[in-house]
Amino acid sequence: MQAGTRKIVPTISQGVKEFLQENNVGLQDISVQLLKEKVFTDKKEYILDISLKNKTNISEYKINDEEIKYAINILEKIFSFMNLKLNINSYQQNGLPVIKITSDGKDGLIIGKNGQNLASLQYFISIVLNKKFHKQIPILIDIDSYLSKRITYLKNYVKTLANNVLEKKSETITDLLPPHERKIIHEEIKAYNLKSFSVGKGPYKKVVITALL
Repeated sequence: MQAGTRKIVPTISQGVKEFLQENNVGLQDISVQLLKEKVFTDKKEYILDISLKNKTNISEYKINDEEIKYAINILEKIFSFMNLKLNINSYQQNGLPVIKITSDGKDGLIIGKNGQNLASLQYFISIVLNKKFHKQIPILIDIDSYLSKRITYLKNYVKTLANNVLEKKSETITDLLPPHERKIIHEEIKAYNLKSFSVGKGPYKKVVITALL
């Protein structure tokens, strides 16, 4: 990967637009990192590092039994420490490996408020697998059909963000999201004739939705 280009701009979209024009590439070809955000009384200033990236496609990821078994083993140990006895198995959904947890009345405890506990568990497993196998492994964790409910939430979330961006002819940025959730946002935003791209480093990144590209 080439060395990054440093840009100081009033909007993230402006820095990205300049880089795309300078290098004659598309949004799918770049990696954007937000180094610093300065907020003034009437404006913002962003310091970005933008570079070309190596293309990867997690939708084509092939399930590896060793990786799945290792992830399940880690989860079983975590729940054992919590004195929780749960059924854990795995399957594939849309090309991604999913670990399904079935509990007896403990769904709420594991999911947490607004899915915070499950999100933390998902993040922890991704870090553990990355350190063990030295690569990003997009394993999803589901309990009580939470994934399908989360997808519905994200689609409504995109609608709200898109309408706001269209009204103000501006850009907005989400919270940190895992790859499969960012993919949903990228796909949904196309219906609004807006552009989107990820910002950050590692498996969890933010998504910028913009009317400025």
